[in-house]
Amino acid sequence: MLTQDEVGKIASLVNHTLDIFRETVRGIGTRPHSLDDSAKALDHSSEQIAGSADQQHQAASAMAAALDELAVGVSSISDSAKEAASMAQRSDEVAVEGGRIVE
Repeated sequence: MLTQDEVGKIASLVNHTLDIFRETVRGIGTRPHSLDDSAKALDHSSEQIAGSADQQHQAASAMAAALDELAVGVSSISDSAKEAASMAQRSDEVAVEGGRIVE
């Protein structure tokens, strides 16, 4: 035979078990929302990373084009300097020849 004390303990344990069960069910109910929120956040982050990667690619392409233009400019300056050196040498030769004629 159960005493009043024992029935109270059993009732308390049953209530505690029901409370734990309710919390578990609530947790299961909110986890899909949490998982959905996490998936949306991950998707948003992935989109931002993809956008940043595209911007970096465009910046790298623009930098490569600028470097190509710079290389062409340097090559042109080099050619002009060679031509100027050649003209200076020819002018020197003409001046030396002119000096010989004058003597």
